[in-house]
Amino acid sequence: MITDLAELLAELEHSGTPYQVWIRLNTLLLDHLPPDDELVALVLDTEGDTFRSTTAVVEPASLAELREEARRLLAELSTPAASPIIERARERLLGEPARDAMPGDTTEPGLLLLNERDGTLRTPLFQFDADGRVLPVVREVNRLLHADEEAWSAADWWFGDNSLLDGVPAALLGHIDDHRLVTAARALRETI
Repeated sequence: MITDLAELLAELEHSGTPYQVWIRLNTLLLDHLPPDDELVALVLDTEGDTFRSTTAVVEPASLAELREEARRLLAELSTPAASPIIERARERLLGEPARDAMPGDTTEPGLLLLNERDGTLRTPLFQFDADGRVLPVVREVNRLLHADEEAWSAADWWFGDNSLLDGVPAALLGHIDDHRLVTAARALRETI
């Protein structure tokens, strides 16, 4: 969800009307938060089935105001209260195809490594070509996403739906031009 929110911020830099982005922000919150979360109450009416008007919480009169509201939500998701959301995201990411890290993986530049609860390092498989080498575009994108320091955020970017790419980046490898992946990762970093 944090990556989705950051992508929404990136999209605000390039296009979209405040109202359209407000609806997307509401949908993002509803898709990722439990129904009883206090943030859900901010975006749903009292019946719990329709969006509040944009004036109920924030009046996105400008993209700058909406951008600031999205940043506030991003900061709120970084608090201990958001840990159940983060835990669900972690479990989803650990469910993606991966192998136990091999000797040398920890020193391989540009390689995304994820920690299991027991400390076992896992290496998502999408990063490798048929011969087991790290794909150059993966190495570059992981560098842009600071995967060595922010592995979970990078994994969320790779495995989450990306509106700039119209798909999931890991699934798009080899199906779209590598430059598009790099550009989308760069756009994300520039807005955070």
